[in-house]
Amino acid sequence: MSAYLDAVRRAGRPADDVDERREAAMAFHVRALAAAGTSRILVVLGLRHVDGFKAALATEQAAPLTPPVRKNVRLVHLHPESLGEVLAEPPFYVAAYEAQRRGLQPVAVPRSPALRAATTGRFAS
Repeated sequence: MSAYLDAVRRAGRPADDVDERREAAMAFHVRALAAAGTSRILVVLGLRHVDGFKAALATEQAAPLTPPVRKNVRLVHLHPESLGEVLAEPPFYVAAYEAQRRGLQPVAVPRSPALRAATTGRFAS
């Protein structure tokens, strides 16, 4: 996983103000959950945000005041034939989370390389 993360760091673009604000907001909410007594917290974020989130989590964060302003955003409807491709993974993640939360047997590792990597932490080299 470390080699993959290093490759993403080298290929990625530098963080901007929007990324830093987003990472600080995520860290604020995670710290608030921990302070409220939540013992296990799952944070799902893009690899691009790992370093910024870790740095923000290490320090006290102010409460986020305003939502980010997004430009050139539009809502579109997916074609029905695209739904299987776009919506195939979220139900797996929900099922895996619920199984772990309830102490059930681990969910079987799927055949998809992306899902296998996400569930096992092992990426193909």
